[in-house]
Amino acid sequence: AIPAVGAGHDLYEDRVEAWVHRFYKQAAELLEKAMTARGAQRLILCGPEERRVAFEEVLPKAVREKVVARLSGLPYPDASPAQVLDHIEDAIEEAERAGEVALLGRIREHGVWGLNDVLLALQEGRLYTVAVPWTPRVLRETVYRCPETGFVGVDEAAVQAACTPGATLETARLDEVLPELAVRHGSHLEFVRGEAERLLTDEMGGIAGLRRW
Repeated sequence: AIPAVGAGHDLYEDRVEAWVHRFYKQAAELLEKAMTARGAQRLILCGPEERRVAFEEVLPKAVREKVVARLSGLPYPDASPAQVLDHIEDAIEEAERAGEVALLGRIREHGVWGLNDVLLALQEGRLYTVAVPWTPRVLRETVYRCPETGFVGVDEAAVQAACTPGATLETARLDEVLPELAVRHGSHLEFVRGEAERLLTDEMGGIAGLRRW
């Protein structure tokens, strides 16, 4: 039988398409491993729309859910890291601000806010993330610390009760003790800006925490 005109070309294109699909699958697996190793929570995809869509379709569901922006490709194939950053910088900023607002939304549903409640929950190991404003006003607050137990609070009497009777309490600024408390209790500090900072400052007492349970 004589092959139909163009059949060989169609077969070649099918093979190329299958090869490209395998390449995308392998790249998606490597991307998932890299994001897991680095703890990456957001992903920006860049490239010609047809290829970008095809690649996104083979991403594992957990990775696909982390895509926060889809951009066109760069006009030069050998772009430097600085050129790539310049291309995606606005998308990064937008994704960061949106993520911060979403975090406060989760805290409203499953968290605590206000300095006293946050410090207590943090030192009980109940907070996964502590959100603080980028502007350091709340971080200048004076807190009390028991030198024996390390317990920190805003109420002098409550901190004194956590100490041996007669112990002399220490005073410190919140920004001097909060990073140490977060590390000690396995919590992550998230500094928020823009709309999230306004919400945190105006409606949530300037500091808030997302509970682990």
